[in-house]
Amino acid sequence: MSYHPPSLRTLDPSDARTLVPAGAGLSYRQRITSAVLTLLLGDLMLLSLSFILAFWLRHQGTPEPFDLRYGALLVVLNLAWLGSGALCRLYTVDLLLSRRRFVYGFVKALGLLAMGTFALLFAGQELLSRSMLAITFGLFAVSAMAHRFLVHRKTWRRVMTAEAVRTAILIGNPKRIGAFQETVAKLPAGGFRTSGEFAGVSEEGMLRAHDGRLIDPAHWLKGREIHALFCLCGIDERDEVSRIARFAERHGIRFRLLLDFQDLPVSRLQFYDYGVYAFIGLRPEPLEQLRNQLLKRGFDLAFSLLVIAGLLSWLIPLVALIIKLTSRGPVFFLQERTGLDGQTFRVLKFCSMEPNADAHRKAADPEDERLTPLGRFLRRSSIDELPQFFNVLAGHMSVVGPRPHMLEHTDIYSRLIGNYMVRHLIQPGITGWAQVNGYRGSTDEKSMRERVALDVWYIENWSFLLDLRIIFRTARNLLRGEKNAY
Repeated sequence: MSYHPPSLRTLDPSDARTLVPAGAGLSYRQRITSAVLTLLLGDLMLLSLSFILAFWLRHQGTPEPFDLRYGALLVVLNLAWLGSGALCRLYTVDLLLSRRRFVYGFVKALGLLAMGTFALLFAGQELLSRSMLAITFGLFAVSAMAHRFLVHRKTWRRVMTAEAVRTAILIGNPKRIGAFQETVAKLPAGGFRTSGEFAGVSEEGMLRAHDGRLIDPAHWLKGREIHALFCLCGIDERDEVSRIARFAERHGIRFRLLLDFQDLPVSRLQFYDYGVYAFIGLRPEPLEQLRNQLLKRGFDLAFSLLVIAGLLSWLIPLVALIIKLTSRGPVFFLQERTGLDGQTFRVLKFCSMEPNADAHRKAADPEDERLTPLGRFLRRSSIDELPQFFNVLAGHMSVVGPRPHMLEHTDIYSRLIGNYMVRHLIQPGITGWAQVNGYRGSTDEKSMRERVALDVWYIENWSFLLDLRIIFRTARNLLRGEKNAY
């Protein structure tokens, strides 16, 4: 095989496809870092200016001085904003390049800051003007949002243009390279442009073009800023992959190996390291982390104790008395349900039906004759579910999670819906993401598929703030009334 001294001028499309001018301006990382710092410093400056302007608006015409109290609070506000921004991952590339997440992240961080600040002020009496802080947050919300849209627009234009984007080498067969480029082109934050396409790397460390020619990498790479090398070879091509990885290391280029899981039910990959072995999971599971498990369990204990002591301590005797006066059934109904890891547990509810043989097999429907008059009210108001806080206290359930289903339903739908059992990877809940999105009551296959999809989404995207959001929406739905509650 002959060797041809390469140059950018003589390479034809079979050697490399040059889409990006080499060495133009700042690197991708420098541009992104610059954009993030611009955004961060701009937010801090606008927060400070909003605070000062709010002070002037609130105290104009009065001798109130801008003393040490206000100066200290301004410093605390800026530090708190940095903290809430970090918690909400506000200053990351993903949020910077996604407009929807960009806005949602800001609103979430601002809400967290405002709630924390007002909570501290209400706990600390009238140390500072709450109306002034309200004006501050209002001014900051408007000005910072306008600033963020300007930064987003400018950053998007710079990152997605040729001179600002990261450049990459693609190595593999043309079919895989083409499919990969089509996929990356659809991603909102793909951020890569192809600088060269090659078939592989020779034993001598030369780049091998698709027509078989060998190309000297020293000449080809000169003057080019290559951010990454994507190896699109098959996993079975171990020798080729090893040569390409050594080539990337030798030339200081980040190595990325393609793992093709198109035929697997992958949502978002999760990587696990065990020494020198790496494994890939089909989805992220935030509740696999011990700190998240402790946070969720701690909240479950505190919240269930609060409900039991403050509500159920007087509600249970009252409901029990009415049940005994209006029906011949027991006060409580115990039913076996499927819980964590597919284990069976007994869920506790107020009895809402007359004793019947189908209680453990057939779910209630809107015209169910088994329901007592009181039972209809208990189910429509969801009061019948409240004793499940004892299940939460016992550790069988969580406040928020996929609703536990009857054993017969688990048996039926686990055969009809491929990922049905995934919902049992975490503890079942009194309320859940599917329920606050309107999927409760009906147990037909179409509705159950939607429920399962929402339950799996919850498992993959769990956060403490998401749990609080679900609890708030549950309370709101109960006050408004739910047509699917029966």
